[in-house]
Amino acid sequence: MPLHSSHLCQPLDVSVFSPLKQYMSQKLNETLKYGVPNIKKYEWADAYQRAQPKAMSANNITSAFRAVGLVPFNCCKVLIRMPTFQEKDCESDSELESNKDITTEPQQEYPFTNISATPLRIDPTILKDANAALLSNIQAGIFDTPTHAFIPKLTMFAEFSSTQVVIANYEN
Repeated sequence: MPLHSSHLCQPLDVSVFSPLKQYMSQKLNETLKYGVPNIKKYEWADAYQRAQPKAMSANNITSAFRAVGLVPFNCCKVLIRMPTFQEKDCESDSELESNKDITTEPQQEYPFTNISATPLRIDPTILKDANAALLSNIQAGIFDTPTHAFIPKLTMFAEFSSTQVVIANYEN
């Protein structure tokens, strides 16, 4: 992620909390126009209760994640809003894969990216390397995104293998 870009990746700020603030301001302004000098807690809570269903709708939330390029993932939606944006910043995935070796990220996360999401296509040597990297990350206290993404895959592989053993035992 480019420096100073995290605020561009916060979908709830963009499409949920901003409309919530606007709806609440409208409700509170209706109260203030009658000469009420201060907003009390119950007036604020009433304004929130009326604004919340409008702002926090399922449609707003899903469109928020789509708007910032998180679901489906599209890093260009963030990059084009950066002041230093250049067309070359939106390379294709294949170009990004070929440039992985020039990044400064630690090598231990790469075994995680080689793991297939399908248990039938798993290569035992790659799984062994990924498990070794996982154990070293746990011992080092590194719980980054690739590590977190690998743990559910590992669980799925264990469940798949366990199911295969149960079926084989049943057939025998």
